[in-house]
Amino acid sequence: GKDPNHVPAGGQPIPVEQRLFATVFRMLKNATYDDAKDALQPYVGRFIDRNPSKNCYSTFLHELHLSDLLSKCLTLQAMQVRSLEKAIIFDSTAFSTSRLEIWNGSEYGARSRDARNSWYKAHSVTGALTNIVAGVVTSLNTGDECHDTKFFGELLEFARTAWNPKWALAD
Repeated sequence: GKDPNHVPAGGQPIPVEQRLFATVFRMLKNATYDDAKDALQPYVGRFIDRNPSKNCYSTFLHELHLSDLLSKCLTLQAMQVRSLEKAIIFDSTAFSTSRLEIWNGSEYGARSRDARNSWYKAHSVTGALTNIVAGVVTSLNTGDECHDTKFFGELLEFARTAWNPKWALAD
């Protein structure tokens, strides 16, 4: 994992609790970066020191231990509508980022250079009636390994903690 005290090239890091607030806010608003930036502006100076950069949301996905914090916050707020939700929806979110991995190798005397994209994706379980997110799982995988179906079990546990679902929908 990354060093939580790492200072980005642009200056001081945004504290974890403020990054978590901004990420949950953006997810609950189902907002693009630009829309979230505008919507967060009234909270600058009250709940957060400054508006996060676009990379702030992407790097949050790189720090896999922070997805547990995000899911706990989302599950707690989802419990508030426990009596309303009967159906849940599994899907990936708009939060994803990739990184190109390149390595040189030699096997049996032949030199090779290989490359592949690694994806960080956020998968969620959402209430069908309220659109409230009950949990998020962050994946770091390549290819079929980051498909939503790989995370149904974990996401279902978040949904069961928050609600008592009778139906589940997935794409």
